[in-house]
Amino acid sequence: MAEEFQLTMWGKFFVCLALSWFEGSGYRPKTCENTPMKHVLLAALVVSSLSIVAVNAQGELSFFQTPSGNIHCLFDPEERVLRCDLAQFDGKPLPRPKDCELDWGNSFYLAARGKPGGVCHGDTVMAPNNPKLGYGKSWSKSGITCVSRQTGLRCVNLDRRGFELSRAAVKFF
Repeated sequence: MAEEFQLTMWGKFFVCLALSWFEGSGYRPKTCENTPMKHVLLAALVVSSLSIVAVNAQGELSFFQTPSGNIHCLFDPEERVLRCDLAQFDGKPLPRPKDCELDWGNSFYLAARGKPGGVCHGDTVMAPNNPKLGYGKSWSKSGITCVSRQTGLRCVNLDRRGFELSRAAVKFF
């Protein structure tokens, strides 16, 4: 008599998540039939969020937001890149790249060297517990400096390239 193998909730999650990458193959085992993809994706989001919190707790990544809560930023010291997301943006978005099938127009990056750009993304760096960078205060790491103002956020790199972000406009320089 064979023993029946039962997957725990997390085991089922990982099996279905792994198989979701191969969704086009048409193979979907019974394990995943009653597991709506929204539950699999929600669990993936939770796991990835926990990973970000764990990395932040180790002091590798740093986050901040403007006092209004409209602009949130994440700095990755390994890549020396700052990413900032806008919660609300009323200005004219940058032209969407043809290969971007995800969110576009409210997320921007600045490396320690080079020009700034837009981010095609399916995630966000916004979190209510990100530390606030008060108006008139500055943040600086690895050659990138940002100043929080009531009119928005201005960030500059070692090449004196950067961006100004606000609810009304995004300007690259």
